[in-house]
Amino acid sequence: KIGLIVKVKQDEAGNPVEKARMILDTKENAVGALSGKHQRVILPRLLDAVLRLLYLMSIAVLDPAKSITAFVLDFTQAFWEIPIAPEERKFFCATAKFRGKRHYLAFLRAAQGSKLAQLHWCRLIAVVCCLTQSLLPPDAASLLCYVDDPLAGIVGSDDEINCYVAMIILTWEA
Repeated sequence: KIGLIVKVKQDEAGNPVEKARMILDTKENAVGALSGKHQRVILPRLLDAVLRLLYLMSIAVLDPAKSITAFVLDFTQAFWEIPIAPEERKFFCATAKFRGKRHYLAFLRAAQGSKLAQLHWCRLIAVVCCLTQSLLPPDAASLLCYVDDPLAGIVGSDDEINCYVAMIILTWEA
């Protein structure tokens, strides 16, 4: 079974914009119960983010030439970024009626609602965050990721902050 969630948000001009998200419902046919999830991802807590930002603020207070900035990036359609191995695609199928005719769908990418999509995404983004953090000085930047919303805190001069922000964005876009 496939579900469709439609959200209506406003753009910068105040116009309503509809976003539709397709979700694979694995509970109805018991696929979720039959598939196993033997690992768990421990997400950072809010306190972790607060403590890291306070640490960066303490560095900025000591040097008047430095300032601090923090931002959150949102990966759109994060789970769809994870390709499914060809030998596993037979497990990611669904059926739906379109215009009175039944169609069968085979997913090529991890569908939201599948049991392991979140685990695969968390593994991938954890590696990306670790690799990106390794490019930046630990006393200048701190990265945390909550599923598909990475939080970055950066301290430095305006030029350093712009450089670090550009580096983070370019790394995550690749």
